[in-house]
This record gives sequence, structure tokens and C-alpha cells, in this order.
Amino acid sequence: MSVKWIFLLITLLLSACSSAPSIYLNERYLTETDIKPVRTMLSEQGFSVEVVDIPFPNNVNASTLMYSPLLSAEKTLDTVLKTLEQEGYSSVTVIPLKQGNHLYKQNSVGLYLLPPGIKSLAASDQNYAHQYHSESCPSEPSLTLKRDKTFIYESKDNQLVGRWEVPDMPYLRLYSKQPYINFYYRISNETRSDKLGDVDIVTLTPMSDSSDIAACRMVYGVRR
Repeated sequence: MSVKWIFLLITLLLSACSSAPSIYLNERYLTETDIKPVRTMLSEQGFSVEVVDIPFPNNVNASTLMYSPLLSAEKTLDTVLKTLEQEGYSSVTVIPLKQGNHLYKQNSVGLYLLPPGIKSLAASDQNYAHQYHSESCPSEPSLTLKRDKTFIYESKDNQLVGRWEVPDMPYLRLYSKQPYINFYYRISNETRSDKLGDVDIVTLTPMSDSSDIAACRMVYGVRR
């Protein structure tokens, strides 16, 4: 092998080893207002930032940084944590990933963040931002709770839009001034099993009467 090719090979190896780690920023429970400053600050630090939307692992219930055991830059974790702290994420759990999600098995970091001020997933309203379907209801309604705290309720003959909130667990409220809506559901969680495994179910049971919203249980499920 010529000296030229040896020099080129060494250059490529050094470049690969010194390349900036990739950061996967999970937007699952964040708004664009939350995401933008974090993405900008990390990009300015030289990181390659990719926004993804994937479920949190079962063992993650708070803002968490997962990093690959093959992470090349020694100061990466300190830099990322200091950047997050500047944006209001002062308590971030750090977990070395030894198995599981293949996304972080190279020179990369995964960020599972909850909005600033939210300490646990159970305390986050965004935990309920899903599309729900009815169980055994003739009008076959669906309810979409969006991350921007707006909702869309649709049935065969009706569509409503408004805002939603969790004023106090375990209650979820739909509300609007025009048309007037003030409707409550009770939130419950359970795990169901079938031949394929376990499914985590969120059920919304109506607690109010309304001529516009059917008295049907609404459910959302995610397979483990």
C-alpha cells in the first residue's frame, strides 16, 4: 500500500472517531416551543440533532438522557447536560444504554424530555395526547387530544373543536366557549393481554351529560 493511501486511511479513521455524536431529540411530550431552543442550542454546540417521535421506554418516567456505550467524545455528556440546564431541564437522569433500542448503539445520544417543570411522566398532561376511539358505541365517535391542548371530537353526525386540560387527576376536561362545551371524563389505566402480549390502555369514562358528546367510553392502547 502506498504512503498516499496509508495517509488517506489514517485521515478517514481520525475523522470518523472525532465526528460529532448524533443526538436524537424525542418530541413525544414536547411542543415546538419546547423543541426549538433545545435543538438550536445543541446544533450550535456542533451536534447533529434529529427530532424523532417514539414511545418512552417502560423504565423512563422522567426527563432522561440515554447514551451509547460507543460514544466517542468524552465531554459530550457534560456539554449536553449543561445545555439542557440552560433551557430549564435541571434534573435529567443519565442512563448508559447496554441493550434494547438499536437507535443508540453507535456514536449517539437519545433525549427523552418532558416539558420544563414537569418532573414525571404521570404528571404531564401530554401523557394523554392521543387519538381515542369508542368501545361498542353506535355513533362510533373518535376523540383526538392534540399536544397544543386542542381537541377534535368527531362522530357520524357531528364535529366539535375546543381545548382540553387535566385540571386534577383523574379528570380530563373538554371545554369551549362557542359552542359551549364543559365536559368531563374520568381517566383510568389498565393493562390487557392477548396472544401477542400486553397492551397498555388509557380509558376515558364520561362523567357529564351532553347532547353533542356521546356517553361512550373512549380508549387508546399501545402495545408494549
